[in-house]
Amino acid sequence: LLDNIEIKMKGTCVGGTIPSLFEGKMLSYIRCKHVNYCSQKEETFFDIQLNVKSKKLLDIISYKILAVQKEFTTLDTFNPAAGTKTYRIEEIPKDEDELADDELLIPVAHFQKEIYSTFGVPFLLKVKN
Repeated sequence: LLDNIEIKMKGTCVGGTIPSLFEGKMLSYIRCKHVNYCSQKEETFFDIQLNVKSKKLLDIISYKILAVQKEFTTLDTFNPAAGTKTYRIEEIPKDEDELADDELLIPVAHFQKEIYSTFGVPFLLKVKN
């Protein structure tokens, strides 16, 4: 839908409005623990898709989604440094970066049910400021 609207707005006085409001940049970083290798990839996005099956623990600190932990990870054994795949929001829309002290922004993050999974699969979401 956004792509279609953006195409129709291209070349008009409001062209580029959709990216300026909703587009962000994501740096996907993968580091191997036992081999001296890391991979980085920067992508633009309108939303982030994370597959969440069974009971998973997502650790989100302010604007960073640190890791999706292994299944059956409990809060007492949770170690954010053990994660190997990291999602970090590099930019957020300019009109959304002004927050009051009591507000927390998780920009452009949508958690959706997978189409072939059962409804209501629980997961834990830990949010720190």
